[in-house]
Amino acid sequence: MKQLLEASAVFFGEILRAMMVDGYRAENKANDCGDYSQLQYLCVHDNVFVTDDELLRKRISSAKQSSRVIPLNEFLK
Repeated sequence: MKQLLEASAVFFGEILRAMMVDGYRAENKANDCGDYSQLQYLCVHDNVFVTDDELLRKRISSAKQSSRVIPLNEFLK
């Protein structure tokens, strides 16, 4: 089960780290909650997440599911 939610767990961990280390203000980033929720859909092996948020892709780059988070411009090709 851990692997199925790895991308969302890595993302959440990065947000928590940013809050504790970098002074990140989660209340100013409402879209992060939506990103976290949508990453959970990657537990279905056929699903992908299309985004133009490069920071989100960077935050989950260590997750095995990161290859299923596709940049918008690549998806539109």
